Amino acid sequence: MERLEHVRRGRQITIEVDGERVDCWEGETVATAMLTRHLRLSRDASRPRSVFCAIGVCFECAAEIDGTAGVRTCMTPAVAGMRVRTTSGGSARA
Repeated sequence: MERLEHVRRGRQITIEVDGERVDCWEGETVATAMLTRHLRLSRDASRPRSVFCAIGVCFECAAEIDGTAGVRTCMTPAVAGMRVRTTSGGSARA
């Protein structure tokens, strides 16, 4: 596999998901930050969901971000200090 030397990460930042601190990289999507920590979204606490299409079509990854409901986490870049609440409002831990 060829290494992509020209690809650089942004600066490290922190967002909050259901009250849990999540360290990630500027430029990553919220969904990526959540997936790296094994966090899931859930419309129903008994059925955790995650990213499905990752291109903004299906809304499986929708969450409340900084007070706005229904935001697609796969299309939203993480911003330092951002607060994410999964739809269930409970823990995003799977």
